Amino acid sequence: MNQFSFFVRFCFVFLGLFLILSGLLWCSFPYFNKFLVYESLAGSNQVDAMVVLGGGRGGRVKEAVDLLDQYHSRYLIMSGGHYYHTTVPRLMADYAKQLNVDLPSVLYEENSYSTYDHVVNLLPMFRQYDIQSILIVTSSFHTARSYAVFSSYLIQKGVDMDVFIHAAPDGIDYSRWWMEHETLQLVAIESLKRVYYALFVT
Repeated sequence: MNQFSFFVRFCFVFLGLFLILSGLLWCSFPYFNKFLVYESLAGSNQVDAMVVLGGGRGGRVKEAVDLLDQYHSRYLIMSGGHYYHTTVPRLMADYAKQLNVDLPSVLYEENSYSTYDHVVNLLPMFRQYDIQSILIVTSSFHTARSYAVFSSYLIQKGVDMDVFIHAAPDGIDYSRWWMEHETLQLVAIESLKRVYYALFVT
């Protein structure tokens, strides 16, 4: 077999594999939420703290406030980073107070800029306030990675804590997310982060 024939066959095999993988990926698009979205809800109506991760457009805070009647938490923790002359957690708390003035004790973790930062910076707070169970509230697309990061880090540190997570609505139609530019970009970026964290962080 000459080099040209080998090259042609190689191209056909490569093209065939590419088409097969592309087809499988296309068929999996409507089920992509199973890769990004995960919920683990508390079996009782009591958790020590509800942890709201910074990000989104207020939906995470609103969802957390709506859950307060269901989960009688001692603390409501806002976690995020600095924002101009204030911090994201302070803004989140202000919004929460507008929605419901009868809040539990609000704690602020104000130095987190990534999902990994959240759990690293929150652990000393958990220990300080003797928090043994948490319910994390974040956007649906962010839940699987957040749960994996929190669970993995706490296990690595030998912390025995009940970790639950609740998915706040994120406005993504997972049956057609690839058809809109904004949701396509959001899902694609989160998917890359999910893979990266699985390989190198958790």
